[in-house]
Amino acid sequence: MPRPPFSLTDQQASDIARGVAELEARIPRDPRSHRPFVRGFINLVRASTGNLYSPTIYRRLLDAYASDRRPSMTTLAAERERAGRIAPQVAPMLHGHCVSSAAPSSVTSDLELVRDIVADALEEKIARVVQTVEYVQNAQLDFYQHQLEQIEHEAKALRAKVATLGAELAAARQSADQYRTEAQNARDAAERNVRSIEQLSRSTDDMRKFALIGIDDARSEVRQWKERCTQLELLRHKDAQAMDALRNASFDQARMPVTKGPGR
Repeated sequence: MPRPPFSLTDQQASDIARGVAELEARIPRDPRSHRPFVRGFINLVRASTGNLYSPTIYRRLLDAYASDRRPSMTTLAAERERAGRIAPQVAPMLHGHCVSSAAPSSVTSDLELVRDIVADALEEKIARVVQTVEYVQNAQLDFYQHQLEQIEHEAKALRAKVATLGAELAAARQSADQYRTEAQNARDAAERNVRSIEQLSRSTDDMRKFALIGIDDARSEVRQWKERCTQLELLRHKDAQAMDALRNASFDQARMPVTKGPGR
């Protein structure tokens, strides 16, 4: 008789979807091992439907409800076989029906069951610890990422400021070179003016000396002319006195009577 096609009711699909969301939050993604998530997923499907299915069915369900989880078919088959071994024995253990008079094979199965349960609890605890560590690491990474972005932003601003300062420095150097050239030209012009002033000063000194010599010569000549004028004035005065004396003598002679000589 052919096997009936696999299908889920709306309630089962809703339970699986809600349970997958809880598994996603509780079991972080680990590319090295998908076993914890596959084990939880198989238990979730069994709790929702009451049945165990083939690895192919679990692959279809994973593709539908957790497409980003990609365990291998080997992992699905191993976890399906494990779930098949544990399922018939969980209820008797939980209800206290396991007794010390059980057969050795039953005791061995119970020990394996306890070991698997403890292993599941440890894996779940480890998964929670890993999730907590990853959360802390993610928070630290977010903090460091924020710090890195802030530092990169500051570095970008500093690079822009350095570029601006470099441009201003280049402009300042160009202006300094221009001012240095202008200062050198002004210094050369000042030196030329100093030389011209020195030459003019020497020329002025020569002219002053020449003028002083000319003034001295003129004073000497004036002095000589004054002395000559004085001499001429004395001579004129003497000549005037002589003229007066001659005039007086002539006048006196003219006033004297004329005497006749003998025989006239």
